[in-house]
Order: sequence, then structure tokens, then C-alpha cells
Amino acid sequence: MRVTLYLLMVISGFVLLVGCTEKSYENDEVLAEVRGEEIIAGDLRFYYKVDIPNMKEALEFRMKEILIVQEAKKSGMDLSDEVRQQVESFGQYPSSGVETEQADEIRELAERQAEEFNMDPEEVFIKRQELHIETSVYVNAFIMQKFGEPPKGADLKDLENFDEKIDEWLDQLIEKNQEEIEIYID
Repeated sequence: MRVTLYLLMVISGFVLLVGCTEKSYENDEVLAEVRGEEIIAGDLRFYYKVDIPNMKEALEFRMKEILIVQEAKKSGMDLSDEVRQQVESFGQYPSSGVETEQADEIRELAERQAEEFNMDPEEVFIKRQELHIETSVYVNAFIMQKFGEPPKGADLKDLENFDEKIDEWLDQLIEKNQEEIEIYID
């Protein structure tokens, strides 16, 4: 259920990432700061894949994720063991002998990003897994603690209402922390 909750957030967030292209940003360009944590263009490209059609939308989505992780840690949550266990159990970079559609997609993305960020494809895969898993573990745990599970047997309307409550809370969290959030792009 936790994965489902995070996936709902990711899906609704990625819908925002589709759009027209805008200004290009250098990988080392700082786009924003959230409570002292810098968000750099290259990190966004790395986290969400290389090509982002709308950097501002991706930035806003990532800022929300960072705020939730920060809130979770601020509340005393230490999920580092769970993160480590999930990273270990998630799997390894698929070798060239593995010929499945998913393995091919993983290798293709890792190879593109390896070239973009001057890294080894396996290193890219591991780093992306760690980043995504850490975010999802903390986001899921904090959202579950704050809002509980979505209603059992919920239909799409119930899930949308649940998601709206979370979105409203996130908007309030951003408003509450406005003085500690700096956005450097238009």
C-alpha cells in the first residue's frame, strides 16, 4: 500500500512534467534551495532522467519531495535501515546477457545518463536506485503517519479525495516554509 501511495504521488507529479520545453540550464546551476538544501539542474536531470521538458514543474515537484523527507527526519524518523534493506533487495544492474524489455530500458537510461554525467552505467543505476528508494521510503512513511492509509476498497474518487488532502497539506507546508525556500529560476 505504501508503494501505491507514493506511486499515486509520482504519477500525479509526472503528469505535470509533460509540457513545452523551456530554457536550458547548466548541470551545475542551482535552481532552488529548500531549507538550506540546494537543488541543482544536473541533480534534477539525474533524478528524473536526462530530458525534462519543463524544469520549473520538475523543480516544484522535487521541492515537495524534499520538504516531506525533511519533515520526516525532523519528526525523528530514521528509516536508514529500511532504505538500506530496500536498496540491497531491489536488484542489480542487468548484465548484457539479460535480454528483457525492462533490462534493455534500464541499460539504455543508465548509458544515456552515464554519458551525460560522466559516470559508469552501473554507478548511475545504483545512485538512482538509492535516491528514489530513500525518497519513497521517507515520503510513504511520513504520509502514512500523517494521513493513514487510503480507504480500503477505495474507488478512484476516494483516492482522488485522499490525494487532494495530501496536496492541500503540501501547499500549506510550502507556504509555512516560504521564508526558507528560494527559487532562482522563472
